[in-house]
Amino acid sequence: MWKKYKTEILIFCLAFGVRFIYAMAVWFLYGQHPFIAYSDAESFIRAAENILSHGVFSESYSAPFIPDSLRTPGYSLFLGLFLWLKVSFAGIAIIQNFFAGITAVLIYRLAKLLFFSGSAGVVAALIFSLEPVSIYWSNLLMSDSLFGFLLISAVYLFAKNRLYWFAAVLGLSALVRPVGLYFFPLFLTAYSLRVYFEKSQNIFSVSKKALIMICVFLAVLSPWFLRNKIVFDSWEFSSAGWVNLTIFTLSEFGRQNQILVLIPSMAPDYPGRGATYEDDRDLRNINFYKNQFTRIVFGHPWEYFKFHFGSAVKVFNYHGYQYLAKEVLQAKISGFSDRAAYSAVSAGNALWLLIYGFAVFGFWKREARFWQIFFAALIILNVLLLGNNGLMQGGRYSLPVMPFVLLLGGYGIWIFKKSFDT
Repeated sequence: MWKKYKTEILIFCLAFGVRFIYAMAVWFLYGQHPFIAYSDAESFIRAAENILSHGVFSESYSAPFIPDSLRTPGYSLFLGLFLWLKVSFAGIAIIQNFFAGITAVLIYRLAKLLFFSGSAGVVAALIFSLEPVSIYWSNLLMSDSLFGFLLISAVYLFAKNRLYWFAAVLGLSALVRPVGLYFFPLFLTAYSLRVYFEKSQNIFSVSKKALIMICVFLAVLSPWFLRNKIVFDSWEFSSAGWVNLTIFTLSEFGRQNQILVLIPSMAPDYPGRGATYEDDRDLRNINFYKNQFTRIVFGHPWEYFKFHFGSAVKVFNYHGYQYLAKEVLQAKISGFSDRAAYSAVSAGNALWLLIYGFAVFGFWKREARFWQIFFAALIILNVLLLGNNGLMQGGRYSLPVMPFVLLLGGYGIWIFKKSFDT
């Protein structure tokens, strides 16, 4: 077993070990609170506790417990399981670090499978294992680590042609973070193009498999669709997409262009009015968000396109190092100067520019062009969905697609080395 899986075991031990040491250091120095120090972490915990204590998915502090429609329940159910088992916050973070270790192994295996290069996989997995922002967020009780693990697991199953399992796992990822819902059409498109170029299956077989994938994916999501229909009289999956688009992207566009962007308020007869609840997230406000977005964008199409596309491009150079330097290093280490923070951030950004450069260089070879384009499309779709939101939140929204950036970069490094060797 050691000989056969030596590389995978070493990669896992490095990725998990670094994060485990960080978790132990944080636990020893600061106790349990740092693992839920980010505000969203507290809301995930509160939702998990409300599920356990009151049987309702809600972020309310007290009765009446207003049902939440912004988030999907996957991560709070994950937390709820371990809270029910009396696992500490630090213990849950260590479990997330275990998933990060598996993620590193899957990065390596994907490189071997799709790029025919274990070396490219080792490089990508090493960078992932030691990447500071990934280490930091893996140790916060946030949905990003679990979502990233499920997403790369779905990609691995997709690449291995285990299509129905892929659909189920991607469905689970959407229950952890709603953005998984928007990735599914890209996979279906990739599957159709793949079999078309390979000419390995007839159209009936392709259509049958695609239909079963859709059914499996929707079967996983259907309980949540049904819950939203019963509770909110809406077949929408989540309000997150429209709420985040309005609050973080459309509002900033409006501010820069002197356009009024409104946020809906709770109806006077809404049950539980006055309770602690962010009423702008209610699914019944979705039509308001849609209509306002359409009116503003169609009224200023070119200006909005430039703003949204420009914000998405900037996301490629935002990795959360500024947040890490200010909120962690300078906050916890006395004497960590602005100059030291600037140097650390600049070094991190320079490394990522180098990785992007190698990723582009890797397209010089055509052997794995399909998968290179697929990974690039997944990365680009993610930043387009984020818009201006991707420039906030400490870089965590880019974490789930980080493995695919590193795979492209690792492949480019391997191609670059081979070009010199020959």
